[in-house]
Amino acid sequence: MEAAIREHLERLARGERVPMIAIGCFTEIQFAAINEGRAAMELHVLEQNEILFMGRHLYASRSKDGYQIDDIVKLIMSALCDDAIAHLGCRT
Repeated sequence: MEAAIREHLERLARGERVPMIAIGCFTEIQFAAINEGRAAMELHVLEQNEILFMGRHLYASRSKDGYQIDDIVKLIMSALCDDAIAHLGCRT
């Protein structure tokens, strides 16, 4: 999956349009925590436990902050770990 994410980001860096791709699934614990948080913020809960990635906004904002593609890939791979913890912020 790492290679597919890297290729996607490289295409974005070249200014290409990219499709949405599936990059994984949440664990049952992560999925439950995300939906609990979304419900608490009065957002609709997720029905599908599949992580879809387009990356346009992520690439634009992180590269603007000085991140390189390698850095962004590391961030994504860390977030996809089975022991990653969901942190949902409050909407303002």
